[in-house]
Amino acid sequence: MGNQGLKTLMICLWVVFFGMSAIHSQSVELVVPLGHHGEVSSVALSADGKTVASGSWDQTVKIWHAASGKEIRTLSGHTKMVWSVALSADGRTVVSGSHDGTLKIWDVETGKELQTLAGDGAATTALALSTDGRNCIAGHIDGKIGLWDLSSSIVRFARLHSRVPIARAS
Repeated sequence: MGNQGLKTLMICLWVVFFGMSAIHSQSVELVVPLGHHGEVSSVALSADGKTVASGSWDQTVKIWHAASGKEIRTLSGHTKMVWSVALSADGRTVVSGSHDGTLKIWDVETGKELQTLAGDGAATTALALSTDGRNCIAGHIDGKIGLWDLSSSIVRFARLHSRVPIARAS
């Protein structure tokens, strides 16, 4: 990588193992080339540890080979910064959430956009997928949580947080 002039980013993953009487930590270092042209706002690691997805302010999602740090592909389609990414348990799909108010579902192998989900237009700042890949929970900038049924594209919103000040200065 050095000969190619690529800058590298060291990502330390802390794997925590819970023992019967103590907690043990193990650190694993990955070398990932910096391929985004904006700040990286979110990363996700596949369950098998082989694939990394990253979302950036450059409006893209990148898929990386974890061991080599090689960029596999760039996923483009969002019109504003990508705040969050989540990989399915089987590593075959990635969901991205953007400031453009959409969630996009992508095929990791082909890079094809499979589906675009639009809620109420609020930016998506956090994502998680169910282990079976059927549901996606999304946190939005306006304090709402959306639960998406990915097979039907139906979303249910709940307001779990508010922007009401706790105390006012006199």
